[in-house]
Amino acid sequence: MTLPAVDSGEDRRVGPARSLAPDERQASGHFAGGGFALMSVRGAVRELNEDRAVVMVPSSTGAAPPPLFVVADGLGGHQAGEVAAQLAVTTASQHFPQATGQARQALRAAFRQAALAVYDASFEPGRSGMATTLTAATMAGGELIVAHLGDSRCYLWRDGEVEQLTTDHSQVAEMVRLGLLTPEQAAHHPGRSILTRCLGTSPGPPPELVRRALRPRDRVLLCSDGLWGSVDRAEVAEALARRTPPAAADPGSLASRLVGVVSSLVERALRRGAPDNVTVVALEVEDGCPWLEGGPPARRRWLFGRG
Repeated sequence: MTLPAVDSGEDRRVGPARSLAPDERQASGHFAGGGFALMSVRGAVRELNEDRAVVMVPSSTGAAPPPLFVVADGLGGHQAGEVAAQLAVTTASQHFPQATGQARQALRAAFRQAALAVYDASFEPGRSGMATTLTAATMAGGELIVAHLGDSRCYLWRDGEVEQLTTDHSQVAEMVRLGLLTPEQAAHHPGRSILTRCLGTSPGPPPELVRRALRPRDRVLLCSDGLWGSVDRAEVAEALARRTPPAAADPGSLASRLVGVVSSLVERALRRGAPDNVTVVALEVEDGCPWLEGGPPARRRWLFGRG
C-alpha cells in the first residue's frame, strides 16, 4: 500500500534566511535505524529546476523492506529535461519490488522500466531528445546497493574518508580514465557535461551496479552535478564529518544533523554561483538498522517526490 506523496517544502525550511521557490523542494525524516535529509534548488543561473529526487521509506519501524533514495538530473539543453527526470524517478520508485532479498535485482528492474518509460515518452510531440541521469540507492543484507547512469554521483563517508562509488558516464571522465586529461583540466573542460550513458537514448541501457558493505554510522550522499561541479570531494567529506551530539530524547536529532549537512553543501554551491540545479540527498545508518542484517517485507509510504 502506498500513501500519497508529502511535499515537505512548505514547512521544513533549510537555513533561516532563505525561502524556497515553487520548484524547489526539501524533506527530512527517519527510517528504522537511520535518517535522511534532501534538498533540491534551481541553482544560481537556471530558470527551471530540472532535477528530481524521491525518498521512499517503510511505513513501520519494525522489520521491513529497505528504503529507496533516488536522484535524477534532466539534461539541460534537451527538450523536457524536467519531464524525463520526473518520469524516471516516479517509474523507478513504483517498480522497485517489495522483496528485501532481491534488492539488487529490484534496482535493475526499476532501471529497465524507467529507461523504457523515458525512451517511449521521448517520441511524444515536444519531447524529442529528452534524457536524464538516474542514481538510486538502497540497502539489504548489510550492503549498500547503488544503480547508476549518467553523471549524478553517490558518495560513501566512513571514518572521515569519502569514496565516490559511481563512475561519471561522460566524455571528459572517459578522457581522464584514458589519461588524456588531468582531473584539474577536466574540471574546466567545456565538454564536461556531455554524457556517454543516460536514460532516454535507448530503450534499455544497463545501469552500473555498485555494492559496498554498510556499517553503523556510515553516511551516504547522492547528488546531481550542480553540487559536485561547485563543491569538491574534500569539502563533501568535511560536511559529512560534522557531527553534533544528539539531544536527549529528541527523535529528530539525526534528521536535523543531516539537514545541516545538505543545507551547508547547497549553500556553498550557491555562493559559488552554481550554474546548474543543485540536489543533495544524505542518509545515515545507526546501530540496529534492520537492513544491516536483512528483514521481511512490509508496507512503504512516500515521503518526498512528484513535483
